[in-house]
Amino acid sequence: MKGLLVIALACLISFSYAQKTSGIIQYKETIKLDLDLSKMEDIPESVRSMIPTEQSVENLLYFTADASLYTNAEREDDEGVDYKSDDNSMQIDIQMQTPEHAYYKDLKTSEIVERQDLFGKRFLITGAKKMKWKLSNETKEVLGYTCKKATIKKDGKAVEAWYTTAIPASVGPGHFHALPGAVLAVNQGEGQRTIVATHIDFKKVEDGVIVKPKKGKKVNAEQFAKIAEEKAKEMAEMYGGNGTVIMKTETIER
Repeated sequence: MKGLLVIALACLISFSYAQKTSGIIQYKETIKLDLDLSKMEDIPESVRSMIPTEQSVENLLYFTADASLYTNAEREDDEGVDYKSDDNSMQIDIQMQTPEHAYYKDLKTSEIVERQDLFGKRFLITGAKKMKWKLSNETKEVLGYTCKKATIKKDGKAVEAWYTTAIPASVGPGHFHALPGAVLAVNQGEGQRTIVATHIDFKKVEDGVIVKPKKGKKVNAEQFAKIAEEKAKEMAEMYGGNGTVIMKTETIER
């Protein structure tokens, strides 16, 4: 009888473990905008109070034992600010946009394909470099899960990720994965960008949801970074100066 009890308990633990290798994790991602409102003294306070200092979006991570896909959640249209002074000497046009994106990872082969829309053009990005994390024994809780800290530098900014081995899948939001468990929180650039899991639903992911992106101009990670930098300079030259403050932002999920 004791032997049967041990076998039954072992089967229960194995089933519980398997249940946590498939599901959906919802994240809230917040990016602080690089705006110096102190330089906008000519703008009425009522208008300045409408100017956003950060942008938050909701994203979803679908995962199974074989693959994962990090992509947009359904959302309402992004809001903006449109202001023009009475004498037309000052104009503010801020448009917040969140383009479609998808980050696919094959957990068996480690193949990564990222689809990123950038100012109306779609790109397929491959050749992402493997993240070499530094692991730590420091812990904190996220959604009731004990998470361990891992650190790395990305794009010259310090990144800390918090992962839990209680979810035995090497997945995470976008580029932040390749750890011995699911990443539930990320802090990049001392709070300049934060990503925090807000809900986890362990369930069977329907067929056809986790699909490798196939449409878009094929580039590697270095080529895309250069394209994004050139486009940002182009937009700054197009909309800057002449008493006009125009800001058109796109949140690039990288």
